[in-house]
Amino acid sequence: MSRIRAGLVSSVWVSLLFVALFGVVLNVPVVRGSGTIYIRADGSIDPPTAPIQRERDLFTFVDTVTEALVIERDNTIVDGAGYKLQGIGASNSKGIYLPGRSNVVIRNMEISAFEYGVYLNRSQNIRMIENNITNGIMNSRGILLDSSSNNAILRNNITNNFVGIGVYSSSNNTILENNITDNGYGLYFSSSSDNTISGNNIVKNTHWAGGYGAYFIWSPNNTFFHNNFIDNDKQVETSYPSVWDDGYPSSGNYWSDFEERYPDVRDDYSGPYQNQSGSDGIWDQFYWIENYNRDNYPFVNPCAPSVYHELVVFTSTTPDWIPLGDLFSINATVTNQGSIDETNVEFLLLINGTTADSTTIPLLKVGSSYTLSYPWTPTVKGEYNITAYVHPASGERWLKSNQLSRFISARARVRVGVKAGDWIKYDYTATSAPSGRAIPEWMKVEILAVERTNITLRYSMHLSNGTENNETLTLNFARYYNYYSCGTLDTLFGWCFVISANRTVGELSISIEIVPTYYEVTLDVNLDGETTRTYAGVSRTVVYSQWPGYLGGRYGSQPLKYYWDKQTGVLVEASVTIDGVPVTAKVTETNMWQAQSFGLPIDSTILYILIGVAVIAAATAFFAIRKKKKPTAEVEPTQSPKPS
Repeated sequence: MSRIRAGLVSSVWVSLLFVALFGVVLNVPVVRGSGTIYIRADGSIDPPTAPIQRERDLFTFVDTVTEALVIERDNTIVDGAGYKLQGIGASNSKGIYLPGRSNVVIRNMEISAFEYGVYLNRSQNIRMIENNITNGIMNSRGILLDSSSNNAILRNNITNNFVGIGVYSSSNNTILENNITDNGYGLYFSSSSDNTISGNNIVKNTHWAGGYGAYFIWSPNNTFFHNNFIDNDKQVETSYPSVWDDGYPSSGNYWSDFEERYPDVRDDYSGPYQNQSGSDGIWDQFYWIENYNRDNYPFVNPCAPSVYHELVVFTSTTPDWIPLGDLFSINATVTNQGSIDETNVEFLLLINGTTADSTTIPLLKVGSSYTLSYPWTPTVKGEYNITAYVHPASGERWLKSNQLSRFISARARVRVGVKAGDWIKYDYTATSAPSGRAIPEWMKVEILAVERTNITLRYSMHLSNGTENNETLTLNFARYYNYYSCGTLDTLFGWCFVISANRTVGELSISIEIVPTYYEVTLDVNLDGETTRTYAGVSRTVVYSQWPGYLGGRYGSQPLKYYWDKQTGVLVEASVTIDGVPVTAKVTETNMWQAQSFGLPIDSTILYILIGVAVIAAATAFFAIRKKKKPTAEVEPTQSPKPS
């Protein structure tokens, strides 16, 4: 069974054949600039010499970092510890890049000389806290949110950028208590709505070609309150309605040009309608912005930083599946990212809605964390909802970060059926291939190393034009989580070459999500059946899966079918139609099993044994025959008489 969503990955025809038929691609690398550090999905730091130290989910700078940083791991805290992340002003450079990430904290670092200081692409629940971001190059963005929602930008200093904070096609973000100064555009919104902007100092944004405190394009229904708009060339540019105050008595924003614009207005009254006697620190008249936007309760004096409550939960990065019967530790962490110490914090860990562990934390200081570690052994096959939850602190307004859920599948243990030194060869058959097009004729795959479920292999593919492609790559055939490719074919289908040995019908083989630049494909593949077929001259028990014929695109309407050898888990046959050309690949040679002789499979070990037995039997027969044979008289040679 399969589930397909929205589109297909495309590449050169030969690559597509290899992807579709063997679950291994030509390993085309993601285009990356030199000097880039990666926090990989498994928590490893690449290169390992980078000045970043890991402790569980916390990654801490131990020196200045002079490369860009790409974060490929969810549920991660990156702490700059006051060090710099320093660029060289290169075009399109990204200081910190988060592609499709969730639940990441970026805090306490200086970021400078990148075109994008921090770039969020399709990411959610990201916290950027107490960073200094100064890029100082044309077209630079201090922080860019691109198609990213439910994030928080808290108490950062963002200065000397073309755009301080850019929000593109993003909603439900919180921008709180930042100093956004000396930029061209302090805030720039494009096709973004329902964001909350509060407690920020938006000051002297006059540089470059802009000079706007906040600028809006197709971005209605955002909410501003308790901000200080001071000495910007133009405080706000918008033609779309938003909310500019938090009601009375919470009030609106401070505008440095209020007295210049309304020299006769005083603060003599109070109340929701400013008609009650007595001053309240709010001007007695609204501040008109433009196009039906107005601040009904503008402050007389700049807004002081407010007390801010913010509790954030994390769960440790876990695999998407774990073996039945194994002991597993679930770690959940709560961090106080507010501006005040919290007391009696109630923290819970739930499995499928039932409380598995809980505690009351007497005191959780600002910036500190508390972790629950719960030992868990799943005994029933299925999917489990693991949820960490912290009760909101009194006065906490932004509650999306108080709960985090992850799903873990408990399944039968993965069984490795291949070993180093194994090799297998496939012959291709393509029907009605267009003339002049180079197509695969055969491919040999050699297993170089096996470490747990990681397989390092080398393949050689021979094409009809006489050329040959060779590649060495490492696959993890136990992967059971989404892949993110940024539009580049990497090892997206690597799971397909080998699956777990001795799989049974109905077991889930893989769940894979391919996210190229514009399209997305999700495949949930179950094993549909088991049968017996002949490969490399031997009758083998195989399991198979067929994807329905509605993939569309280059795959057309024909189904894709895969067969795996049950004992080893290795792919033995695959068929697909690409660009109207039916293609089949089938194993013709291997050293993993040997051709049959007299109805019995004979591998090298059995052959040596049989030869040994035959030699012993022949020797035994020889001596037995000699023993039974009658002795004959020996004739001495005639001697000549001795001379007298």
